[in-house]
Amino acid sequence: MSSGFHPFGGRVSRRFGDKSLHPDDAYLSYHDIRLTVEDVDCIKNDWLTDNAIAFWEEYLEHEKLNAYPKARIVLLRPSMAFMLLQTNDPMSLKSALPSFEHTTHIFLPVNDCRDVETAEGGSHWSLLLVSVVDGVAFHYDSLCPSNMEEAKILSHHISQLLQKPLKFVNLDDSPQQENGSDCGVGSHHRGGSEHSPFSLSSPKSKSPPRIGDD
Repeated sequence: MSSGFHPFGGRVSRRFGDKSLHPDDAYLSYHDIRLTVEDVDCIKNDWLTDNAIAFWEEYLEHEKLNAYPKARIVLLRPSMAFMLLQTNDPMSLKSALPSFEHTTHIFLPVNDCRDVETAEGGSHWSLLLVSVVDGVAFHYDSLCPSNMEEAKILSHHISQLLQKPLKFVNLDDSPQQENGSDCGVGSHHRGGSEHSPFSLSSPKSKSPPRIGDD
């Protein structure tokens, strides 16, 4: 019988330490996400793949968001955010995306890849938080202003989908990385730390309003 701390309470299928695995083999499965050996190797080398970020979002949905029952939060997967960034017709993707009808906040990972032919492309991650209830899109970038243009385009496209104008706010006071590899962890750590939009409480500041049931 296994012992010790398990962060997922046994809700995963895992193959830790199996030396026979190939890069595309499953390393860990959690609900709808299947992390591969390559994903884990990239994490060890300080880069988050699309799939690793999708895993983090899946974890937040199942383990954290139930603490905010009055919020209607959508964590858009990297692949969906990339499609939305690249399209010239956001409405054409409506059927492929989650319904935003009653959504209060949307979290979108932003990548600087512009080549639709390149899988897992790009070199920098940031985070766009759309507060639908406030009509504002907040952009967190740990290497500001690297992803400013991509975030503005994404904000415009999500505005078209929502059929609601959004004010774009680049958060110049976002904590900045001190190396070339912390962007993914830095951007998506916002969803589960003391710097998280879930715990900020000043609606009159440039930072997002509190997301919760207070």
